Amino acid sequence: MLQNLLSQRLGLKAHHESRLNPGFHLVAGKSGVKMQAAASDAKRQGVSIFATGFNAHALDMRTLASILQTAIGQPVIDKTGLTGSYDINLTYAPLNNPAADSTRPDIFTAIQEQLGLKLVPAKVPVDYLVIDHVDRVPTEN
Repeated sequence: MLQNLLSQRLGLKAHHESRLNPGFHLVAGKSGVKMQAAASDAKRQGVSIFATGFNAHALDMRTLASILQTAIGQPVIDKTGLTGSYDINLTYAPLNNPAADSTRPDIFTAIQEQLGLKLVPAKVPVDYLVIDHVDRVPTEN
């Protein structure tokens, strides 16, 4: 609806384009997955996010990748092959000031040690909205 409005009022012309950017693949670690499977009757996801980690209930790997993407500020793609839901408790040093809490590992180490997963640097596809044309002055109502 918004795109139609901008198209009508400002002559917006745009298209989507996929580009490869630096990011990460989330993969299972060599030592095996250390996450606890959610109860089979657990259908409701719940996530509590803190500066030093997060707690999650009945989380799938796609959603975990999305949370990690937000936490580290780069794209994360799930390549674990895991299809179930998991209860996760992840704690790590604050990202903006890791020296403030030296008793906790950085997020990359925490993912390996606490979850049995690993973030592997990779070029990942990112979808962009490319503006081809827009008028500076909107049309009259």
